[in-house]
Amino acid sequence: MRIVLADDHTLVRAGTRSLLVSIPDVQVVAESDDGREALELIARHRPDVALIDIGMPGLSGVEVARRVAKEKVNETPTTNRKDGKIISVGVDPFQSACFKGQ
Repeated sequence: MRIVLADDHTLVRAGTRSLLVSIPDVQVVAESDDGREALELIARHRPDVALIDIGMPGLSGVEVARRVAKEKVNETPTTNRKDGKIISVGVDPFQSACFKGQ
């Protein structure tokens, strides 16, 4: 599984990367500390999963998720809870990334 990791907190990103790469068949293909760069990296690397922090400089993680979903013909953001706190965006029909809504 190819993953793009985006978080503006260096220690959080490093810790998450360490956990992910310890899993067989998981590869962190790119990292970013900025929402705009994350969007570019997702377009460039076409990962299976993008783990994105909500509050980042440039673009919020929620906005990155919306833009990624908008480019996918059959994918749209959906809320999994009645209160709208979770937005699930499918980057691939078989996998999705969850983002806590604002």
